[in-house]
Amino acid sequence: MQNSQHNTTGITRHIQGKHIAAVLGLVLMSASAPMMAPRIAFADTSAQLQAQLDDAKAHLNEIQAKLMAAGEELNDTQYQLEQTKAKITEMQKKIDTTKTSIKENTEKLDKRRAVLADRVSANYKMGGTSLLSIVLDADSLESLISNIYYADKVAAADKAQIDEISDLQSELETQEAELQKQQDALKEQESSQQKLVDQKQAQQDELASQQADQKAYIDSLSAEVQKALKAEAEAERKRQAEAAAEAERQAQAAIDAQQRQHEGNNTQNPGNNNNGNSNNTNNGGSSNKHFDGTTRSIIVQAAYSCIGTPYVLGAYSPGTAIDCSGLTKWAYAQAGLSIPHSSAAQRNMTNIKPISQCHPGDMVFWYGHVAIYVGNGKIVHANYGGVEETTLYGSYLGGGCPFDI
Repeated sequence: MQNSQHNTTGITRHIQGKHIAAVLGLVLMSASAPMMAPRIAFADTSAQLQAQLDDAKAHLNEIQAKLMAAGEELNDTQYQLEQTKAKITEMQKKIDTTKTSIKENTEKLDKRRAVLADRVSANYKMGGTSLLSIVLDADSLESLISNIYYADKVAAADKAQIDEISDLQSELETQEAELQKQQDALKEQESSQQKLVDQKQAQQDELASQQADQKAYIDSLSAEVQKALKAEAEAERKRQAEAAAEAERQAQAAIDAQQRQHEGNNTQNPGNNNNGNSNNTNNGGSSNKHFDGTTRSIIVQAAYSCIGTPYVLGAYSPGTAIDCSGLTKWAYAQAGLSIPHSSAAQRNMTNIKPISQCHPGDMVFWYGHVAIYVGNGKIVHANYGGVEETTLYGSYLGGGCPFDI
């Protein structure tokens, strides 16, 4: 009879144990279910800010393109202005040279005219004496003819030189007038080009000012995006902690209810209390630490606290440097759980299950990589860009926890 009662008690306890575990599992799953709900307020805010940031960057690209085009137009206009100034300088040299030639020819013309005037004046004063002198000085008819011929030639030569210098003078003055006309046109062109350069410079200055303002706006908006994302992460962390705490509360309530029921059954059947304990010692994993909602919450919060830590292979210093398995090891250590600093070793000691069955605080495994699952299909992990929160990606193997009950 005692054996029958003993067996009945063992079976009853075994069934109750399974029932408690099932209730605990259902409570944890129901408590974690709200974690799958989409984040609305902060996500919408960060998404809107990100959209504004993307639009601002696109507008900045447009401004920069216009600024580059304006810069090239300014360079071309300045080059044309420099070419015009060079032409003006060259034209001025020609004008100065022409003026010098005119001055020299004027001096020559004045000298020739003075010589001719002196000769005419002398002939006029001497009257016929000069001609008589030519006749009397001749010692023969041939000499007379020769003297008259050369006298006439001298007068003609003087006149020819005067005419030649006078013609050259007229030509130089015409050339100077033409050069001055061209110079005036070049100066007018220079004035127009200088105005265009000033306009292009003002346009470039305005675009540069717009560029600076847009960059400042983008910097400010980027800060707002980061602020919104941090607020979102903090809200999510708090929500995770509250959900985990609620899961723990409900699980504990279920356990307490089952315990009260069990104690009530024992009170009604006191004869069953003396046996069976020795048969239930170390019944299935009692050596493992209880992996409850509080433990999960601590692990998740620890993982979030490491966001931004640089990635260094083999490192284990949160806030300074850490790698993927170092992050999981440290996060679990904050909950009083010890695991190796190796993703392969952590995977080997875990009963891998599908992600759909994972809860916040579980680890997610890839070949050569490990992360902390934080709910809503997201993870916190240490990759080459540092510790960050991201969506599950790639061909992960599954997840789980070595201490899960």
